[in-house]
This record gives sequence, C-alpha cells and structure tokens, in this order.
Amino acid sequence: MTPDGRQGSGRRLFTRAGIVLFAASLVAFLLLSQRQDLRVNLAYATEASGPGEIFFAGPEEGFGAGRSASFPITSDGATHKYRVDLQWRQPIAKLRLDLATAPGSVELQSLELRGRILGLKTARRQVVPVPAASQEVTGVTVQGGALRFVSTGNDPAVELELPAATMAGLGRETTWLTLLASLLLGLAAVLLDALLRSASSWGRYRHAAIARLDALAPLVRACSDRSAITFTPATMAVLLLALGMAAAGVAGRLNFSSVAMWNAYLPSAGVEDPTLIGTPRAIRADEWLVASPWMLSQAAKGYPLENPAVGSQHSTLLTSMPVRHPVAVLQPEFWGFALFDVERAVSWHWMYKLFGLFVSSFLLLLLLTRGDGMVSALGAAWLCFSSFTQWWFSTNLPEMLIGLCLAVLGFLYVCTAERRVMRALGAVALLLGASSFAFQLYPPFQVPLAYAGAALAVGVLASRGPRLQFRAFAAQRIALLAAFGSIIACVAWLFLVDAQDTISTVVATAYPGRRFSVGGTVPWWTVFDGIFEAWRVGEDIFPWANSNASESSDFILLFPLAAGAALFLERRLLRDPLVLALGAFCILLAAWMIVPLPDGVASVLARLTLLSFVPATRAPVALGVASIFLVAVCVARMRALSTGRASGRHVAFTALAAIAVYQYGAVLQGIDPGFFTGRRVLLGCLVAGLVAWALARGSRPALAAAAALAVTPGLMVNPVSRGLAPLLDKPALAAAVAADGGTGHRWLVVGNFVIPQAFKAVGLEVFGGTSYAPDIAALEVLDPGRQHVGVWNRYAHIQVESASGIAAPAFTLVQPDMYRLQVDICSRPLDTLGIDRVAYAGSAPDADLACLSPIGAQVDGISLYARTTNE
Repeated sequence: MTPDGRQGSGRRLFTRAGIVLFAASLVAFLLLSQRQDLRVNLAYATEASGPGEIFFAGPEEGFGAGRSASFPITSDGATHKYRVDLQWRQPIAKLRLDLATAPGSVELQSLELRGRILGLKTARRQVVPVPAASQEVTGVTVQGGALRFVSTGNDPAVELELPAATMAGLGRETTWLTLLASLLLGLAAVLLDALLRSASSWGRYRHAAIARLDALAPLVRACSDRSAITFTPATMAVLLLALGMAAAGVAGRLNFSSVAMWNAYLPSAGVEDPTLIGTPRAIRADEWLVASPWMLSQAAKGYPLENPAVGSQHSTLLTSMPVRHPVAVLQPEFWGFALFDVERAVSWHWMYKLFGLFVSSFLLLLLLTRGDGMVSALGAAWLCFSSFTQWWFSTNLPEMLIGLCLAVLGFLYVCTAERRVMRALGAVALLLGASSFAFQLYPPFQVPLAYAGAALAVGVLASRGPRLQFRAFAAQRIALLAAFGSIIACVAWLFLVDAQDTISTVVATAYPGRRFSVGGTVPWWTVFDGIFEAWRVGEDIFPWANSNASESSDFILLFPLAAGAALFLERRLLRDPLVLALGAFCILLAAWMIVPLPDGVASVLARLTLLSFVPATRAPVALGVASIFLVAVCVARMRALSTGRASGRHVAFTALAAIAVYQYGAVLQGIDPGFFTGRRVLLGCLVAGLVAWALARGSRPALAAAAALAVTPGLMVNPVSRGLAPLLDKPALAAAVAADGGTGHRWLVVGNFVIPQAFKAVGLEVFGGTSYAPDIAALEVLDPGRQHVGVWNRYAHIQVESASGIAAPAFTLVQPDMYRLQVDICSRPLDTLGIDRVAYAGSAPDADLACLSPIGAQVDGISLYARTTNE
C-alpha cells in the first residue's frame, strides 16, 4: 500500500471512530439525562421501629404515592448510616422524612445530598434539616446541625425545603457528570467497534469459531425438518446458550424477584441482601408481597389444593400456584418444585419465565422467518425485554406468552413437519403450550392473545407450501391433533370440576367481579406512545396522570411501518398470507380499542368475540406481540427479496417514518410535556428510522441497533437476586414458627397488611393479609348480618387493627383491593375463628393484654402473643 493509501485509510479510520463516538455519546446523553438521580445519606438514631421512607417532590408539587423510597432501619437507639437513592424526572426541591413507623425518639445527626450518574457521584452537600412542616411529632429541635424530635404515632414525618442554591449547584455538577458518563460510554462504543472490525478481519479466528460450531452438525441434523425449521450451527448455539444460562441460573439460585423489599418491613442484622444487580421494586408488590409468599406457603404446606393462605376454596388453581393436581404436570414453570429445594424451585420458575419466553419465541420466529436466525433472535429479545413484558414480568404474562408460542409452534409442526418424530414433538409442544396458556386464567390477556395465535396459524397454513405439506400426511396429522386435543380437554375438565365453585365466588365479588367491555375507550394518541414510553428507567417516571409504572408500560408498535413497506416499497409482501394475517389482526384490534361503536352493535360484537372480557387497556399485549412478529417477518422477507443498492425510495421512506414519529411526539408533548420531552421524542424518531431502514433494505444491522436501543431500559426493570433470605431467614419468622410448633394454631397479625404475608410464607395459618377469594364463612362470623358485604366480598389486602371495646367488628374500604378491619382482640368472634396466636408490629396495647400472654422477647420489631379464649 502506498503512503497515500495508508494515510487515506487512517483518515477513514479516524472519521469512523469520530462518527461512532458522536452517535454513541449523543444516545447515551439522551438516555442518561432523562431523570434526576439524587443520593441521600442519613445518619440517625432511633428506638422506634421502621422501615424508614423518604418522599420527594418538585418546587410546585405535593408529595404523593410513587414518589418515595423505603429503606430498612435498625431500632436500637445507636447511630446508623443509611443511603437512599431517589429518581425523578424533574428537579427535586422538597423532601419528607418518615424516619420511623411507631412512637419513639429520633435524632437525625446529618443529612447529605449527592448527585449520581452510573457510578459517578458529585461532591457531598450538607443540608441543615430545618423542618418546614411536620406531623405526629413533638419536641422538634435543631441544634448543631442535628434534628431531634419524638414520634407520637405510626406515621411521623418532617418536611424539608431544600436550599435552592444547593440544588442548583448540585444540578450543574450532575449535568457535567452526565456529559462525562456519556463520553465514557461513547469511548467504550468506539473500542467495541474497533474490536468487532478487528475480529471480522481475523479470518483464522473466524474459521476456528465456525469449525467449533460445526461440531454441532449432528445435533442440527437431528433437530431439523425441511418443512418446518432447518437449524444451523449458529441457531443451535443460540438455543444451547440460552438453556445453559437457565441451568446456571437455577444452580446459582438466581431469580428476578423484588424479595429484598422485605428488608424494609422486617429489618434484621446479618440477613443477606439477595440483590446482585438492579433495584428491588416497591411497585412489584403483586410479586414480593402476594405471589411469592403464596408460592412459599404452598411449598411449606406440601402443595395442597386448598390453602386459606391464598384464598377460600380452590384458589390455588385460579392463581396458578404449584399444587398437587393433574394440571401441574402440564405447567412446566412449576416442575422445579418436584425436582429441587424451594429456593432452586423458585429460581426454576423465574428462569422459565425469561429463557422459556426467549426460546419459545425464538423457535416460533425461526419458523415464521423461514430460518433467519439473527432476525429471530432479535425479535425474541425485543419481545422479552419490551417495557410491557418487563413491567408485567412478575405476573403470569410470560407464562401466557410461552404457552402461546409453544401452542402455535406445536400446531404448525403437527400440520407441516415432514418427519414423524418432529410431528410427535410438535404434538407435545402443543399439549404443553395450550395447557399452560389456558390454565393461567386471566381472560383480559388470554382472549386477544388467542386471536393473535390464530392469525399466526392461519397466515402460515394459508401459504401454498404448508397446505401441500399438510396434505402429505393429513390422516396422521388429524389423528395427532385429535389425540392431544382430547388430552387437553380431559385435563381442562378436571380443572373446571375443581375450580368452578371458586370461579363462581370470584365472579360474584365486588372486585374484580364480572367485567364487560365494549372497546372504543382508548384515546388514539395513547395507542402508539410506547415508542417514547420505553425510554424510562425506574418506577417513578411514567406518562399520563393517575397511573403507575406498570399500567403506563407499553410495547413499541411499529406495524404501520411494516404496512407502509409492503404498500410502497415491495408489493410482493402483500401476496404473503402471513403478512396479511398479522397486518389485518393489528389493524382490527387497534380499531376495536380506539373506535367507539353504537351501543347495541358494540355489545353484540363484544359478546360474540369474547372481547367483553377484555378492557381495552389490556388489549395492547396482543397488539405488541403481533407487531414484533410482523416487523421480524417483513425484515426477513425483504432481506430475501432485496436486490441491488439502496435507492432514493428507501431513504425517503426512512425519512418519512422519522418525521411522522416526530409529529406524533409533538402532539404528545402538548398533552403531557413533563414526560414526552424532546429527548424522548428524538430517541423515538431514531428507533423508527432504524426500523424503517431495516424494513426497506432487509437490514439486520439496522434492526439490531433498533432492538438494542429498545430493550436497554427493559433490562433495568427487574433486579437479579440470589436466594430468598429476606423471607426465609428472618429471626422474627423463625420465632413465630417456633411459637406455632406446627400444631395448627391460627394467627392474627395486627396493625399491618404486609407482615401477615411473611407469616404465610413460612407455612403459618393466618387470618388477614392478601386473599384471592373471600372466606365467606369466616367473614360472616365477623359480620353476621352481612351489613358490610360490599366491603369484604372482594380480592383484597386485609389490614386488621385493634379497637378495644368496639361493639362489633368494623369494615372500611380503603381502595378497590384493600379494606381495614377493626376488631376487639379479646372478643368472641375471634374465638369462633380459632385465633389463638396474635402478632403485633410493635407492642400490644395495654387493653389487649387482658387476653394475651407474651411469647418470648420482641424480635425485628414483631411481638408474639398467645391468646386466651373466652370459655
């Protein structure tokens, strides 16, 4: 090479590095600067029990739910240091310190603030804690920078106005930290780009890697079927890697639970914090407060069909718990409870959710894209780590999606596979998938997802090739479908026989009760907001008012781009039945969500289609799945059809997609300017442009870049934890188990609706906590005239409070899924319920001691008592 050639090559190298540095740093800055991170360092002493909590707000805002962070405290009167991280999209100007949850003295010796971005932190800012307001406290004094007061109730709080000059300086330093972190990430991108370029030029290493993958050739041949999926060594390696990671996760007792939240309610020195990566989420209460304690209760009691800890009758079937019943055989997520100890069984459950979803969707996409491994892997990852999937990950949504993918995949294998063994395996996948999907029992998700599955199956089988393949062994295929359909029907019959009474009880409740939806209730401007909503991290930042992080989550819906590519760039896509089926499904479902119909027509249509069970706000789950699959199929088809270089039409299509998204973002900015900021709009435009280019050119790198941007925030939604120590290793719970002695005592936990769930997790019989279906017989003992049936006849968190001398138990509805029960602890109704053990968060009131005898000393702020009956 000539010197000029070397010089030109060097210039190109530096130009490429500069472009990569600028692009990566810009994207990193947009992502990092969308929230305010504030670290609060506290040092204080108290003898009052916790946990502690810090609320925060902007200059013109009030304190509210979702704007707080809880932390465990040590209530021994000695000084301890605490570190609390706050996240919000606006500058924080006010704090409310709830440093205890019981009466007692508190001495706050220091309060420090620091900005924080990734691992970088600003200088400390010392703040003198001068209260602007307070509640349930007396004797407030500030001396020598220390704040002292006495808590007089269960919700003591002091409010602080943060100095404007301090916060402005902190904001400037945080901005510089953001720029520095963005530059560092950009340099990391340049290094990665250089490594990839070097790796691509090292032919001998590439050939060695291919040679290693060729060792998988026998497995590839054994698993391939020319009429269904033809694997390659690379696609087989992806599957083996996913399965290996799942096995390693089970061996290491890893899970994605927010179980560490229990450390805020049962603080114990020496108990391991299980969180390895990420942050436990308070919003995940449906998991750490409800589902996980129920699951552990089932394990502690031997997986009974009837468990009052979960709810009345056979609630274990409707809540999808591990249970000794034929349905458990067809629910792979619970197989770990038959194979391992309880912590590894729970790990199996979580690994199945993540890797089961990735593997099942990857396999289905391989079939739909006709073997495009990279596009299939990107589509599967996009589905797994979409905002909606991750914010609903602790529910049974992943199991439904796995069941859907397996059922459609198995059905298509039975209908199209050439090899007999593959048809048999397809029938097994169909059996497991259909059963797992059906037994999750949440119609608002199941009904639209079933329609999405039908669109996939019809779209594939409507093609000429699959139709001919079906005819080749039609009799065998029909026989297999009939045989396995009969098995599914038998198991479903057994399920309904045991669950029908519980279903009747739940349908008759005030909440959730029987729902009826007619669609047409979703504003059009919220349907596609996922392209901007995805760019949020944490549970405190979300769009729209009166909502929460989970309810605000959404998929990035890009099916209009796929439709545009088919209409304006490649008309041959319009002759693909799968593209047409998925596109029609997306358009029809979106129209049902948005367009109101005349009442009579809407009601009849909803009943005929079963969409009456589906609130319009739940339908996007199927729309998101279908949209991801449609985009993946169209990219794969365009890649196969594409010839020649990029043209002006491709550039114009990409530019128009980005402009359309920008205009849509401008509309949303006018409605909710606090969330739909310019940064989020630009990020949405970037993803839309990348996907548009991927569709126009069949470009896998563009799709990979879009997927990487889209899934990055989703990776930070749920923590990675090891084990279940915050529930299983608590001294207070061990003391309660010892006091119970396994002799069938029945417990009442007073003053808290959270702690009863921990007692359930270790196998104790508890009245209260969270109940899926009301125990009508027990509640009628407390309310014999059914005067409060509208309060207690519901799925509910039940908080029991002591009210000595009250004439009759009192029921108060707090929110749709929670009520308060006030009762005299020494009254006869509790005798009838068989309650002979009582626990308090703190000490029992003097009036209650007339019928209580202490059991040991107070542990972790929990006091245990034996209750004497009125005989």
